[in-house]
Amino acid sequence: MKKAALGERTPKRATSAVPPPATLPRWKKALFSAVVVLVAIVVLEGGARLFVRVAAGNVRWQFHRQLIDSVGLPALNDILVPDPVLFWSLRPNLDRAVLAGHLAASSDFTFTVSTDAHGARRVPAVTDRRRPVAFLGDSCTFGVGVNDDQTFPAVLQQRIPDIIAINLGVPGYSAYQGRLRLNDYPFAAPPAVVVITFGFNDDAVWDNRSDLEQAARLEAQRSWVNSSRFITWLAGLLSRRGPAAPDPGQTHRPRLSDDEFVAEVRGMVEWCRARHAEPVLVLWPYRVQLTRNDMPGKQRALLRVAASDNLPLVNLIPFVRAQGGDSLFLDIIHANAAGHAVVAGALEPLLREALAAR
Repeated sequence: MKKAALGERTPKRATSAVPPPATLPRWKKALFSAVVVLVAIVVLEGGARLFVRVAAGNVRWQFHRQLIDSVGLPALNDILVPDPVLFWSLRPNLDRAVLAGHLAASSDFTFTVSTDAHGARRVPAVTDRRRPVAFLGDSCTFGVGVNDDQTFPAVLQQRIPDIIAINLGVPGYSAYQGRLRLNDYPFAAPPAVVVITFGFNDDAVWDNRSDLEQAARLEAQRSWVNSSRFITWLAGLLSRRGPAAPDPGQTHRPRLSDDEFVAEVRGMVEWCRARHAEPVLVLWPYRVQLTRNDMPGKQRALLRVAASDNLPLVNLIPFVRAQGGDSLFLDIIHANAAGHAVVAGALEPLLREALAAR
């Protein structure tokens, strides 16, 4: 074999070239990423709809749940459900649900609650045809701590044979929620009389926002994004701490100002007059008013609107002072069974008069 001459190059053995890996076009990469994201969203949404029940963004509902737990009656939350308009409402079709607990420093109690198909607290059924009387209010009208047949609407139905009582009281409700409840309840026939009892919750300061402001925020959240159970659940996690208490340096904004409260009461009165129903306002007493004569702002506002608009009003303060006083209360404001009987006695003459005039 000849050696290569000096300066000659030895030819390299031929090798096969390795082609570089193929790269996807950008549009294919984008499409692939979009498909992966879409599949992930579908999986997460499907899982959320199977396993998650949420009311994200409904700050009023979240706050009320925390409040009920803190006062010692968490069982009450079991009979309430979130509502996209009313913030919360009573669970429909309850049949003698047993609730036990207490209210702050009150003694322990147990009571049963029943509701109709529309979430109104049921009163003993009547078979003969009667004239409906609606009772709007908060937990005092609903009757926290007393059985279905012990609430003052039920007692009035027992005492006035001509009426069927419709108890539309819901724990925690303000006059704003009461007006919406009155608008939306499917009465079989327009009520002859509507008894309106609000003021305690309206004066409460929860998060320095009014019910009207929170309702506007909730309405703004009702977009296509909020149709996703996963996104609402995620939003709920981010707001798990709930609404913050008012800062000491801020002005304390009640759930309804006095002017807003009066406007809501007048809205209920207008509903009544449009349907030829007689509105009756009720001033519900605080326990401390057994020995004190001062009145919170909503009580004074109720007296003013009754006088200026010539509306019938029953002031319960002198009745509870004269007929049992302290023994009629469960806590600072809620009546026991004896208290509900006294309330019924105070309202009965005016209801009979209003019914006779119609």
